[in-house]
Amino acid sequence: MKKIVLGLFALCSINVSIAQNKNVVNAFNYLKNYSQYNELGALAKAKENIDEAAENPSTSTKAKTWYYRGNVYWEINNSKHEEHKMLSANPLEEAVKSYAKVVELEPKGQYTDDSKIKILQAGNLMVNTGVEAFTNEDYNKALKMFESSVYFKTFIGIVDTIGINNSALAAVSAKDYDKAIAHFEKLLSFNAEKNGNNFITLSKAYKEKGNKEKAILTLQNGRKLFPDDANLITEELNYYLIGGQTKEAEEMLRLAIEKDPSNPVLYFAAGTVYDKLGVREATLRNYKKAIEVNPEYYDAYYNLGAYIFNEGKILQDKANEEKDMKKYEAGKKIADEKFKEALPFLEKAIELNPDHCDISIANILLQLYGRLSMNEKFETLKKNINTVNSANYEKLKIGDSYEKILGILCKTGTEIASSEGNEIYEWSNSEKSATIILTFQNGKLSSKAQKGLN
Repeated sequence: MKKIVLGLFALCSINVSIAQNKNVVNAFNYLKNYSQYNELGALAKAKENIDEAAENPSTSTKAKTWYYRGNVYWEINNSKHEEHKMLSANPLEEAVKSYAKVVELEPKGQYTDDSKIKILQAGNLMVNTGVEAFTNEDYNKALKMFESSVYFKTFIGIVDTIGINNSALAAVSAKDYDKAIAHFEKLLSFNAEKNGNNFITLSKAYKEKGNKEKAILTLQNGRKLFPDDANLITEELNYYLIGGQTKEAEEMLRLAIEKDPSNPVLYFAAGTVYDKLGVREATLRNYKKAIEVNPEYYDAYYNLGAYIFNEGKILQDKANEEKDMKKYEAGKKIADEKFKEALPFLEKAIELNPDHCDISIANILLQLYGRLSMNEKFETLKKNINTVNSANYEKLKIGDSYEKILGILCKTGTEIASSEGNEIYEWSNSEKSATIILTFQNGKLSSKAQKGLN
């Protein structure tokens, strides 16, 4: 009798296993009917069958089960039909978890490579959605999407540092400073991802939380790693000066210069901070000292020239208020002298960096040349800053990103047409006599054309 009972138990076990395997096959077939024949009800049946198989011990240890489950939830996530949205609260996460289970069960199995690809695709989908949300200033949604990307990629052993950085920036914009701090601290634990801006943003997050000690300590730690980062030095000086700690700022600067007197960045940073605070003599003194230490320092020439130019504008505005013509002419003459004072610094800046894409300096010079009747210099500069030319056209390569194109042409294009996955932009010179027309497919340059270029 005992043998008979054992035989019956074995037979029942086999029947249960067959039934569960049948659920896997049924799920596959229902999914096929949905995908190929658009049978909407088949997706719910596929989910019902694959969920049962995933819960049963006889099939829950098989990679095939979890691979099919991932595919089912993937389709649920992609579906636009209302009846499918009710099937799962978070279908993409369920899909990723299922694919991750495939990798866990069979690191080198039949379904492993495709599962890894699907997880990466899910992460990238979250990134794209996050970028769109961030652009639309929906920072909370962007934060959630970026965090999901990071989370998904952990299932296949990828540390998504870009995703962590995006999460940190979105958290700052969303004013979720606790999360911002957590993400930045994690990011900075990876040596390859350390840079001055991350320390600055983390410091600001600590400051918003009221933790002044951590805010200043973060800046100091950043300066130890990046002693020549002007933004870090400026931020630390700014922190002291805005807080009314003038002595601390001057002492910090004195010690830094004493330690490294030939470092022009220190003087430039001081000039930048005093500029913001409206301390004229200290601003000019430090910018000029930076140039004295490094006669090739573009930023110092630019800032000094712009500072003096802005003083000229203030003088001109004051002259414009005069109703008496003689007083107006006298005021205009004073403004012109100030503009002439700014001229050599701005000219030196553009000489040091003629290909610089920030053409604001060129526009200032054009204003000055026009005002001071320097016609030859005006025409020469106007011609030189025209980025829509044959030389730049030749630099544009098929496959280049839109961002790379901006780096060559130095200004955004005008969108003239768009269709699914394709955008067409044009760039024209100031006279509208020459135009570059570029077509982008999924963000990459797919074709180019021009008219009017020599």
